[in-house]
Formats: sequence, structure tokens, C-alpha cells
Amino acid sequence: MNFWISALEPSGDRWGAALVRAIAGLAPNARVGGISGPLMRDAGADGTPAPDGVMGFAEPFVRFHEYCSLMARSVRQFRAHPPDVSIVIDAPDFHIPFLRFVRQSSVPTVYFSPPQVWAWRRSRVRAIAHLCARVVTLFDWERACFAPPMETDRVIWEGHPLVDELPEPQEQRREGDLLILLPGSRKSEIDRLSVVLADAGRRLGVPCVFRAPTEHHAGWIRNALSRAGRAPLPVTTSPLAQLLNEARACVACAGTATLEAALAGIPTVIAYRTDWLTYSVARRLVRTRWIGLPNILLRSNAYPECVQEDAEPSRIASALATVTERPPDFWVEKAGEIRTKLGTPGVANRVVNLAIETANDVPHPGIRQ
Repeated sequence: MNFWISALEPSGDRWGAALVRAIAGLAPNARVGGISGPLMRDAGADGTPAPDGVMGFAEPFVRFHEYCSLMARSVRQFRAHPPDVSIVIDAPDFHIPFLRFVRQSSVPTVYFSPPQVWAWRRSRVRAIAHLCARVVTLFDWERACFAPPMETDRVIWEGHPLVDELPEPQEQRREGDLLILLPGSRKSEIDRLSVVLADAGRRLGVPCVFRAPTEHHAGWIRNALSRAGRAPLPVTTSPLAQLLNEARACVACAGTATLEAALAGIPTVIAYRTDWLTYSVARRLVRTRWIGLPNILLRSNAYPECVQEDAEPSRIASALATVTERPPDFWVEKAGEIRTKLGTPGVANRVVNLAIETANDVPHPGIRQ
């Protein structure tokens, strides 16, 4: 059996790697092609390397030719060797046009980690309903955003893939001294936030360490500090779960890392900056009052958010001082509340089984042949 798995963003690469490992266990003779990051390739995928993640409205224009080239190569490969089933992960600005180009191949597609249509651009739902056999959401409550127009049996929730990786929060966590700084996984995020987070940590006068997903990302952090004339701070690629076990607090760029820190029961501040065009448009279109996944899941302001002009050292330092004043039991309790909303372990295996089932199904009439 042949799978096509496409992931262009760092988080998508992470979830894709989990799927590749699950395929190796469930269908050992299967081949996995597609578009992959380093984690997917390390897990055994034979895919075209994905570019560094791009987000927002301005950045895709800067790298337009790079994305056009990737699109053309990917479409040619897909058409030349159609898989039995394709799985696309996040990155809707690439994947929706890609699926339109290859729809004549009649390959059923599972969209895993679909775009956050509950926050903005719900118009994407109709395109996804037309192009995909099934959608697998990360959160149970997202399903209602796709149906209608998708029939309810085509929108599935199998749990959040983080539950396959993270231990249960500890009732009596050993609190360390470190402030963990997580400036994101995209170069644009790292360039905008590294200096800000370093300055916030220095204001508090506590030991700080940057955590980077890879040495490649670590180099971006060091370069950002050097360009700004800041003294270097330690940068590590150690597993985040290990670092969080030694943390006093964490300040994280909005994204999956905020959810990981919250699930570990760590006092956390969420920070985010983007280009002015993206922020200006998003302010008018986004329909949620929070940007941090922990707050969205809890529907509360438990984790302070410092966004755009508020993402500056003094405000972040003040927010960190506030969260660390709360007793540890408060954060462990919040971690437990969040975890109950993420489902049970075994997510990757269930998604792969669903993809195999989809490959064996008669194509849904909503998919153009």
C-alpha cells in the first residue's frame, strides 16, 4: 500500500512523523511518499523536503516562487505515481490548491489537523468538503465547524496527537529554577521574539534557556541575539518535556508549545508578534478572543497573552511574575482540565487505520472524479 503524507509546517512534520511510525507498525510493507520535514524523513518517509514554515499574509509573497516550484514538483510526482490514499496536514494555503490540481487522480484524501475555520476563513470548509473524503480534527468541538456542508460521518475526531507523547501532569512537580524560552519554530517567529524573550528573562534576573526544535533553529536564535547586540543565552535542543520538568516558568510563542507547557503544569505566558499586514487583517477577521490554545480550550484568561505591541519585555516580565505567584496546584489542575479535552492515547494508530479504511472505501460522491 502506498501513502502520500504532506506536511509543510514544523508541527505538521511532528504529527506526520507519528503517522509514519504508526504505518510501519500497522502496514510494514507500505511506502510513504509526499512532502516531509526532517522528523518524517527520520521516521522513514521518502518525501520531498518541505521548506521552512511560512505563515501570515506578507511572507508567502516573498517566497512565492519557492512555493510554486514545490507545488509543480509535488503535483507531477503525485500524478506520476498516484498513492492509494493521501493525508495532508495543516498548511491550507498550499494543500487546498494542491488537492484541486490532483483531484482528477481520484485518490481519497484525509485532512488531518485541518485549518482553524472556527477562528477565521470558514469559507475553506466548502472547498475541503469537495476535495477530501474525511477530515480528522484535533479537537472534538471542531467537528461542528465542518458539518455542514460535510456529512457528520466524514468529520472525525480521534484525539489530539500530543496525548501520545506527554505524560500525565504530576501532582507534586519538582519546581526548578529555569525560565524556559520558546520563541517558535518558524524563522519569522524566532527573528521577532528571541530578543524580546531574552530581555524579559533578564529583567526577572532568573536563569534562562532557549529551547529549539533542532540545531538549525538554534542557529536562528543565536543569530537573532547576535544581530541585536545581545549577550548570548544558553540554547538547547533537549526534549521539551525534560526541560519543562525542571522549569520555574515558561514563555512561549503561540502554538503547540503553549499546549505542551500547559499540559506539563507549568506557569506559562503566551507571546506573539507577526508582520503588520497579517495582524491588521487578522484583527478584522479572527472570531476568537484568545490566541493561545490553553485559553481557547479552557475559555478563560488563565494563561496571560502578550500579543503584538504588548509582546515587549516589561509586559512579559510582569505577566511572568504574576503567574509564578499562583500555587503549583493551580497549574496542575488546569493541566488536568485541558488533558480531559484531548482524548486518549493511540491517536496516530487510529488515524492510520482510518486512512486505510478510506483507501478501501468507494470514493465519496462529494469528491469530484
